[in-house]
Amino acid sequence: MFLLILKIVFPILTLAIAFINLELQNKWKDSRTKGHKLIKRRLIFLMMFTALLSIVFVLISESEFNQLLENQSDLITQTENSKIAAEERESLAINQRERLEIQISKLEKRIVPFVELGAKFYPNEYADKALVKILDDLNGIAHKIEKSEARLNPNKINSLKVEARLTCNLMKDAELPPSEAEFYPVSDAHSYLEGIVGRVRINFQSPVYFKNIGDNKITIINNFIMNPGGILEGRPFEYLKNFDNLILPFITIIYGKFFQKIYLLEVTIEINGKQAWYSSWQYNTEFNVGPVFSIPLQEFHINFLSEE
Repeated sequence: MFLLILKIVFPILTLAIAFINLELQNKWKDSRTKGHKLIKRRLIFLMMFTALLSIVFVLISESEFNQLLENQSDLITQTENSKIAAEERESLAINQRERLEIQISKLEKRIVPFVELGAKFYPNEYADKALVKILDDLNGIAHKIEKSEARLNPNKINSLKVEARLTCNLMKDAELPPSEAEFYPVSDAHSYLEGIVGRVRINFQSPVYFKNIGDNKITIINNFIMNPGGILEGRPFEYLKNFDNLILPFITIIYGKFFQKIYLLEVTIEINGKQAWYSSWQYNTEFNVGPVFSIPLQEFHINFLSEE
């Protein structure tokens, strides 16, 4: 407020001094006298001084105005960034809710037949206990089938599964992904065995798992299974020597943008329900969304196939 008063007073004072000087020039009869010259010099000096102060205050005002514009621009930028971040969070929340609703709907459809079986075979039990007993019965039957197949074809491929684990760290302040998320790819998300006989697809299997191992690190887990009735089924183990590489993509759904670096890749191959091979590779590289690895299978040939 005081600075504003000075900005108003000094220009008025400068004009007043100029008018006084002119008035004295008119009224003073003999402008050659010593007193007249002294007063005139003082008035001119005072007028120059007040004019200089007026200029200084104008410059201060200009600086304050520029600073105000800069602060306003920064505030607008911060507001726009906050708005964009809020929209992204809202979009992510909507996507998560939609995926959750889809998962719940699919889970309900899957559970209904088992609940009906539970009511049929265990009518005296509560629905949850009957469901647990039905699942135990089914697991027992599946286990017996696997044992029978293994006895009938001990050295032939009945099932093949690839489990791929990729350990990465999260970006600063990144959102933690859920422990698991269903994913139904619309494009090619499968793994492939490659060799002299061509390419054999190993189907991607939903869901994708995200395991929080602490220290701001997440292990992404993808599973791939052999196509039942495909070219591999019923083949002898030796047939796998025709493949030199395993092409392994990593599905991260929408959470790939939260990862920063890759530290560890682990691959496990299961044949007929048993672990046939495990290997791991250390990394310290930047994470790029949609990473794909080419895994050499020479070690698999030596460690597993030479034993069979």
